[in-house]
Amino acid sequence: MRHEDLLTRDHTTLVVIDVQERLMPVIVEPDRMVANCIRLVKAAQALGVPVIATEQNTKAFGRTVPPLAEALGKEAAPIEKMIFSACGVDSFRELLEKSGRRELLVCGIMTNVCVAQTALDAVAGGYAVHVAADAVTAGTAEDHRIGTGAALHLLQDRFHHSLLPPLSSIDHIGCIHP
Repeated sequence: MRHEDLLTRDHTTLVVIDVQERLMPVIVEPDRMVANCIRLVKAAQALGVPVIATEQNTKAFGRTVPPLAEALGKEAAPIEKMIFSACGVDSFRELLEKSGRRELLVCGIMTNVCVAQTALDAVAGGYAVHVAADAVTAGTAEDHRIGTGAALHLLQDRFHHSLLPPLSSIDHIGCIHP
């Protein structure tokens, strides 16, 4: 017996949001967040789970940090966006729709802005969304708390979808079942 809200590899897409060079100096625990995003990317690749990455306004914030860009490879070249929610970008929505997958595992920057808005818009679009709490961050601990505690708990309370607890990256891998 399986709970209906658990992620499955055949239905999940990993979404990596805005892990960019010029944001690193202004976020909380950048090394931890990047390392956990890389672990999720590598796990997704090993399990055959598609990965979609985004970059917010590259002129202002730079490109994806090199270690993560290397892990993503050419298959998951980031989609540039000029709005907070990735769901507002046609090419992002097209990739999601083309995949036929309806579950998203989200990681990246900023928990209280781009991550939250993408997650909420995806839920409004009929996707089941899980946020990897140990692979997201924001400019301050308070912003991160607000993003994970207030905005993203709307997923659970209002839409009956979940915010993954702050598990180790190995535990996140275990959340994606066949």
